[in-house]
Amino acid sequence: MSVGSITVFGITAVVHALLIAGVVVTIATFKAAQYRPNSLVQLARRLSSTNKNPWKILVAEEGLEPPTRGL
Repeated sequence: MSVGSITVFGITAVVHALLIAGVVVTIATFKAAQYRPNSLVQLARRLSSTNKNPWKILVAEEGLEPPTRGL
């Protein structure tokens, strides 16, 4: 086995692991939002130190309407 093929295997193994981890995190996020819809909003509020309402950024930049349920 050459060193090049071992290197390619290592790189592809890392990329596949990151891809699988991304899928797992995405599914976990959607499941958490399905069972506790307000938990992600509360987390965003706690992480936001400058804004009291994190939806102000989305309304100003994207033109989106803030959610009315749970706020």
